[in-house]
Amino acid sequence: VVAEGSSQINIIEWMSLADSTILPLSQELTFTTSEAGDFMITVTDFMGCTYSLVVSVIFDGLEGLGSPTPLTFGLYPNPSNGLVNISFSKTIHQADINVIDMQGRIVFSLNNTSSLGEALDLNHLNSGTYFVSISSDEGFAITKILIQK
Repeated sequence: VVAEGSSQINIIEWMSLADSTILPLSQELTFTTSEAGDFMITVTDFMGCTYSLVVSVIFDGLEGLGSPTPLTFGLYPNPSNGLVNISFSKTIHQADINVIDMQGRIVFSLNNTSSLGEALDLNHLNSGTYFVSISSDEGFAITKILIQK
C-alpha cells in the first residue's frame, strides 16, 4: 500500500481498523502487510492539517492479489439525522457492515447480514463525518456519510 504526498508531511500513522491499534514501524508512506484487512493512514502536515484514508487489503486466492469487486449500493439520506438506509442492487450474502469514525474506530457493526437492504440506527453517533464499509463474498465498498443533528 503506498500513499503519495509532498515533502511537507510531518506525521504518518497507519492503523489497523480490526483492533484500532497504531501499527509499529509504520511511519512511512509505504506500508507492507501480509494480512488482509482494513487499514487507515493519517497524514499530518507541518501546519497541523490532517488527511485520513481507509484502505482495504484483500488477498484473492493463492494466485496473488486480485482486485476486489465493487459492490453497488445506495446510502440515503446523506446527510442523515441518524437513521440510514442501505439498498443493494442484488441480494448480498454474509455481508459485514461497519461504520468507522474519523479516528478509525468502528462505532457500529452489523455482521453476517444477507439481504437486499438494511436500515441502520446511528442515533447514538455525534454529528460528523463517518465511513460506511461493506464487505462480502460479492465484493467491497466504502463511502462517506455525514450525520447532522
